[in-house]
Amino acid sequence: MDEQGDITVLLVGEIPYDSIVEVNWEGDEYYSFPHIYCHFNHNDEPYERLFYCEKIDMGHGHTYYKEVAIYNDVKENSKGSGTEYFS
Repeated sequence: MDEQGDITVLLVGEIPYDSIVEVNWEGDEYYSFPHIYCHFNHNDEPYERLFYCEKIDMGHGHTYYKEVAIYNDVKENSKGSGTEYFS
C-alpha cells in the first residue's frame, strides 16, 4: 500500500525445550547451520506460540529481540483490512 513503516519485525516461533528431540550441530550437505528436530505437539506445529519481534542492536555485536505483537492478534486485525498478515 506504499506506506512507510516505523519498524521492521520478524516472525519468531517459540519451541518448548521438551519438544526438541535432537540437534544436529553440523548441518548437512545442503545447509551448514544446525538443524533442530522437534515433536509437532502444538496443533501439528513445533511452535508453542508465534509472535513478531523487532531486532534491537545494542552495539558491540550484541542484539536482542523485543516482542511487538502476537501472531494471532495480527492475523485477526488483518481480516478487516482485506490484506492478509497486515496490522
